Amino acid sequence: MPYHPNYFKGGEGHRKGCDIRLGAIRSCIKKGSLLDLGCSEGYFSFGLSNECDPVIAIDNVEENIQKCKEYGRSSYISHITFKVGDIISYVRSLPDDFYFQNILYMSVHHHLLAQHGSNVGEEILYRLSERCSSMFFDMGQKNEKGCLGYAWWKALPDINPDDYVKSLFDKTKFTKICPICSTLVHGAQRKLWLAGK
Repeated sequence: MPYHPNYFKGGEGHRKGCDIRLGAIRSCIKKGSLLDLGCSEGYFSFGLSNECDPVIAIDNVEENIQKCKEYGRSSYISHITFKVGDIISYVRSLPDDFYFQNILYMSVHHHLLAQHGSNVGEEILYRLSERCSSMFFDMGQKNEKGCLGYAWWKALPDINPDDYVKSLFDKTKFTKICPICSTLVHGAQRKLWLAGK
């Protein structure tokens, strides 16, 4: 079951938590451009397409991007650009004057930490903070159950999840960060954060 189901599918494979997060984002998002990093099957890209234009959505799984393109064509949504790509390479290649009103960086950072370490994680968060007005962020937490053997779980420090997220954003250009909702993930409440300037 995909973590972010496709926006146009209900029922099986659809997570209630995605609806809750989408509603919270809609209540806070700024009109304008959107970058969706780790878009999976496009749930949030499609779900925010009325509020945001243009939308650029990146995922490293080609099958996910192909599905997104098919759904976009069949739904006559043309202002979303879906790309297969590595998030780190994409963020590092953004020109200095490339700026987004909004960035979605959800359920990705903990995997990036596990694969590339905290220095790369800090670099990517900092670069993203230079490229947007607001960022919607969530990540895996050490208190999530059944994740003990996962590489991302091992990469996280043994501190309060809220304190850890705040410490990550202390090293960025964002001046404020606050939770806007929380949803049940792996038996624990995972917060969705809004960072802004």
